[in-house]
Amino acid sequence: MKKIIAFSVILFLSLCLRASAAPGDKYAIRVPGDCKTIREACEKSFPGDTIYIGAGEYTEKEGFTVKSNIKLVGQGADKTLIKLGKSGLSIISTRGSVNNVAIKDLSIEVNGQPLRVGGVDSFLLKDCVLISRNLSTCIEVSGVKNAQILNCNIVNASYGLMLWGGPIELAVRNSVFYNNKVGICSAKLPPQGNPRDLPKEYLEEYYNKPREDINLTLAYNLFYNVKDFIDCRKGEKDVLLDPRFANAAKDDFHLRGDSPCVDGGDPDAKYNDPDGSRNDIGALPFAGKK
Repeated sequence: MKKIIAFSVILFLSLCLRASAAPGDKYAIRVPGDCKTIREACEKSFPGDTIYIGAGEYTEKEGFTVKSNIKLVGQGADKTLIKLGKSGLSIISTRGSVNNVAIKDLSIEVNGQPLRVGGVDSFLLKDCVLISRNLSTCIEVSGVKNAQILNCNIVNASYGLMLWGGPIELAVRNSVFYNNKVGICSAKLPPQGNPRDLPKEYLEEYYNKPREDINLTLAYNLFYNVKDFIDCRKGEKDVLLDPRFANAAKDDFHLRGDSPCVDGGDPDAKYNDPDGSRNDIGALPFAGKK
């Protein structure tokens, strides 16, 4: 009986601490503040929590694991930067173990392995900048449903977005693919069997046929200095123009006033910028609007 009472007291106190960690936001964990690192915050999080990451640079060499029904929210793509190590960042679901994950308002520097998302039902990447170092792939997606990439900048990669194992259900909207060797690649998996034993005509048909397990929607994106698309085509509302960043060479991806991205996004009001004007393409809306 005493053990039960003691356990109940400990549980009650832990819930009180969680509730008081961020006044006015019962399910918030703040970095720094409540936790020193993003890894620690993810380990202590519970489904339904939002992890708020303050302004500054965060180096996560060993990576971290994001649980189901979690949001990672920065202070803005120009204020919060996560530097990933060689292990990258994997949001992988096994038998539905991880679903409903959102990453918003921050920058991610990829140096080696990409941001991998696999097996997740409901994934959102919004208002983020992904910067590749050493021509790493920025994002690799496999087996996802209800996945969205909205208002993001994908920069300096060998492959900006790699679509791997299916089935894939993904919408990419209002985003900039800048200075990538390949903007989007719908990878063809090797055919079953030994290629040497398969007829040449079969192999040609196999590799020329679009993948039926990928449902990719592209709309109101901008591509610049992107040499190729592999096994996919740009959307009807996508454009091939210079985004006219303030200073891309110094990772300043704010839009200049003459950028075609200004008011160039989806006109649907649900995508409007915070000031209520039409959506700007990319992660950082033009600040000079009146």
